[in-house]
Parts: sequence; structure tokens; C-alpha cells
Amino acid sequence: PDQPYRGPDLEQARRLVAQSGTQGASITIHRRVEPAEHDQNIWWPFPDYVARVLRDLGYQVSVEEIPLDHRLYNAKDPAYEEYQLFTQYGWVADYNQPSTFYDHVASCRRPNLTRYCNETIDAVAQQAVNLQTSDPGAAVALWSNVDRMLVDDGAFVTLGNRVDIELVSTRVGNYQARASYGAVLSQLWVQ
Repeated sequence: PDQPYRGPDLEQARRLVAQSGTQGASITIHRRVEPAEHDQNIWWPFPDYVARVLRDLGYQVSVEEIPLDHRLYNAKDPAYEEYQLFTQYGWVADYNQPSTFYDHVASCRRPNLTRYCNETIDAVAQQAVNLQTSDPGAAVALWSNVDRMLVDDGAFVTLGNRVDIELVSTRVGNYQARASYGAVLSQLWVQ
């Protein structure tokens, strides 16, 4: 808080890893493989990058491919029982509620892709869900607590969030966009 961010500090990170007692631990990163008819997407290099960083920090890291016949991210698929961190793909909200993200990666109440479950955090999340309609401000405060608890617990690793950019001409008017899907084409007009 007293100075601007100056980038990663590898030596400090190595000291923290040594203090944690986890140095040398084995880590497997799973990479999703696209079917042959699709190109590998922008997320393809991320697992290799994360593996290099973790190796630099003193961990034993391997990258394995998720089998093509298990590529649909079905949380009930037994092939995902050992998968703990989903690092390769981002996702968009189906609707504008924090629970849309929480339920897919951390909820104890339904199958989630990370197999992560913390009953204490889940209880706070359930309180937030219960308050969303009656007291949205209190719900937002509780979701903020859930976010901090997930970060503190190291529940999962987020590598990035894709940002789409739409350019429009000065001749275009009434530009409207939905957060998950971009421009609402039916609302545009052109001179």
C-alpha cells in the first residue's frame, strides 16, 4: 500500500515457498486439449508457463493433457476426481450474480470443477445467496468475505481473464453491450 507494484519478486517468492514447507512438492497441471477440428486457443500456453514459474520456485511440476473424451468439464465425470486446479480456461457469468462463479468452482452444495469444498466458506456463501433479494448490500459484503476467504485458502488459481474489445465507427449509434456476450447488434444503427 505504500508504493506502486514493481513486478514479481522471485527471491521473495522463493523465501515464502521455503517458509511454507512445500518446496519440492509434486504438482500436476492438466491441460485441456481441443479436438482436431479446432485450433488450440489463447489459453493453450498457460499450463506450460505456470509449470515454469512453479519450477523456478522449487516445485516438481509436470503438465498432462486432459483426455479428449473428457473435455466437456462435466464435474461428475470420474476423470476429474484428481483435478484440483482449473487453470486453462476462463468463463463468463451466465447471469449477473457472484454465485454463478462460486457454484462452478467452490461450492460444497453442488458438483464443482475443482472438487474444492470448505464448509465454513460455503456457509457464508449460502448466507449471501439468501440475502441477495432481501438485502443486496449485505449480500455483496458477504460475497466480498467469500472472495477473501477463497484467496486466503488458496482454493484455486486464476491465470487471466479474457477481455474483448469492440471497435465501432463514429457513424454507429446506440451502441449497447452485454458483459458476457458483447454488442447487442439489434440495437445498433449506422448513418
